[in-house]
Amino acid sequence: MRKLLLLIAFAGLPLLAGCPPPTDNTAHDKRVFNLEKALFIETIYYQSFTPELLKEALYYCEIKSPDIVYRQAVHETGHFTSDLFYYGNNLTGMKRARVRETTAKGTYKHHASYVHWFSSVKDYKLLQNYYENNGYNLNQYYTFLHSIGYATDKEYIRKLKGVS
Repeated sequence: MRKLLLLIAFAGLPLLAGCPPPTDNTAHDKRVFNLEKALFIETIYYQSFTPELLKEALYYCEIKSPDIVYRQAVHETGHFTSDLFYYGNNLTGMKRARVRETTAKGTYKHHASYVHWFSSVKDYKLLQNYYENNGYNLNQYYTFLHSIGYATDKEYIRKLKGVS
C-alpha cells in the first residue's frame, strides 16, 4: 500500500514540474486538489471504510452540502451498521436510478447496490448533478431533499438535523 502511495505521489511530480508557475493561488490550488483527488481515488478501493474516509470522499467528489449528506449516510445506515450498507455498499438508501446515469451494479432489498461504498458516493454526485442540471437549487439542501421527496418519512429532515 505504501509503495503504491509513493509511486502515485512521485508519478505526479513530473506533472507539477512541467507546469508553469501559477499566476494566482486559485490555479495552483486547483492543480493540488486534482492531484490529491487522483491519489485518493487511486487508493480508496484498497482501504476499509471509515467515517473519516467517507468525509474525504464527499470532499473529493465535490458533493454539495457534504455535512448534510454525511448525516444522511449516518441516518440511512444506522451509524454504518445496516445490512444495506454491509451487503449493498449503499450509504444513502438510494434506489436504483432509472432515468439518470448510475454507478449501481444491481439491487439489494429494492435499493441500489454497489461494488464498493465509494461507488455509492459517486452515484450520489450523479444524483446531485442530474437535479442541478434540471433546474433544482441545491443551495438550501434540506429544502431540496424535501422538494424531490428523497424520503417517505415525513420526519426525515428533522431526523437528519438531529444527527450529530
